[in-house]
Amino acid sequence: MESKPADAATSPPSVPTGNTTSAETTAQSTPVKPRPDRKRQTPSLSNITIPSPEQAKPSAQERKELPEDEKKNEAVALDELKVAWEGFKEMRMSSAEANESDRIILNKELNLKEDKTVEVIITNQLEKDILGRFETELTQHLREELNNDFIKVTTKLLEIEASKKLYTSKDKFEHMLSQNSNLQLLQEKLGLDYDS
Repeated sequence: MESKPADAATSPPSVPTGNTTSAETTAQSTPVKPRPDRKRQTPSLSNITIPSPEQAKPSAQERKELPEDEKKNEAVALDELKVAWEGFKEMRMSSAEANESDRIILNKELNLKEDKTVEVIITNQLEKDILGRFETELTQHLREELNNDFIKVTTKLLEIEASKKLYTSKDKFEHMLSQNSNLQLLQEKLGLDYDS
């Protein structure tokens, strides 16, 4: 006996059983027609306007910036800055989004410049990127704690010179000789050779 695949076009129409109502039978046999009282609308992209870069920037009123003469401008001392910095560090490290790299950045050396710029000494671009994640929050915290709206946080990249590795005895002796020239005298008097 061969079995033929059931095709939707050749299969017999479903026969209602005694449990179905006439509405269910009608719904099964006729396709759903759209309602004439409902008009479908597709949104038009021609009505959408994209603001220019000048329009996208918020105005001074929208940013709620104070005029220069109304901004807080109290004197800032390095000790006060360090206390406010420690307060931010404690607050940041207690938050859920903080991680160990944040702690490393917040433990970096600080300098306070004359123009109320806080300079964070960093050693590579990665540290600058890490600071960038919370720089706005940090600046706002320092401004509030020190009552000075002119405080800015910047970074200073400190280039660390890679030290030369001392592998051979000659390299080690020359390095020690550069630190103490009396080693040359000692070598000559004792007749020492660094190759042996």
